[in-house]
Amino acid sequence: MLFRSARLRAGDPTNSSVIITGTQARVDAIAARHGLTVRKRLQTGAVLDVPAGRLKDVTDDEGLDQVSGNYTLRAHMAVTVQAIGADQVWAGDDEDGRDGYTGEGIVVAVLDTGVAPLPELRSRILANVDFTNPRGKAADENGHGTHVAGIIAASGKSARGVAPGAGIVNLKVLDANGQGEAGDVIEAIDWAVANRRRYRIRVLNLSLGGPVLQSYRDDPLAQAVERAYRAGLVVVASAGNHGKLADGRQVLGGITVPGNSPFAFTVAALNTKQDRKSTRLNSSHMSES
Repeated sequence: MLFRSARLRAGDPTNSSVIITGTQARVDAIAARHGLTVRKRLQTGAVLDVPAGRLKDVTDDEGLDQVSGNYTLRAHMAVTVQAIGADQVWAGDDEDGRDGYTGEGIVVAVLDTGVAPLPELRSRILANVDFTNPRGKAADENGHGTHVAGIIAASGKSARGVAPGAGIVNLKVLDANGQGEAGDVIEAIDWAVANRRRYRIRVLNLSLGGPVLQSYRDDPLAQAVERAYRAGLVVVASAGNHGKLADGRQVLGGITVPGNSPFAFTVAALNTKQDRKSTRLNSSHMSES
């Protein structure tokens, strides 16, 4: 249990936020035994606040099935329409007789900082749910979520997204600083699964990531991604912003969670120096390797 080991080595000097996996009855029993506050209830457990110096007692509890840190996730940026050849997909291929695709009929749930109702997006937004504040309106106080939603589905004179025919469900999980907690993202994923038929959600977009502290099999966020996959949703996650250090040295193993989940399509980036032919060659090479 990497989370526990790291905190205990540091002397557990501050309050902790943890995610406990189990039934609500088990969560309540553990909270009662240790005097913990249940901050948020999840489909598979809950987020609990643990006072400083109490983490060892909690993790040693024999009634505990699984515990994970309620770690911080941060927003990741995306690429532009032309760089990935989306305009070519819209046009189709006359020689092969293939029609173009615009995403018509597809709804994407965007888990991010919120989505502003800009003219290019207003008609595309089908729902707004704020998981960072029960009284919030899912407003974007950062800009990242609106940027991501625009790349996905903007439709207007000044901007056109990758899938301008698609709909957007705005699920706010990150704050004004582009940061959020794993528990909020998990709750949003499970909400999307529960409401997938109501809003015809087919895709989840998570342009965000946090530290990989345990196997994807044990990480509650990765487990939520698997639940979405098994419910028939396509989960798209960013690989992270850790490909290189400031001096240009490459970083190996820098993929963030939930991009480390095998149940997500994890998107990285490459620099083709704006050469569209190079983009096609690289894509072809990757599909064959």
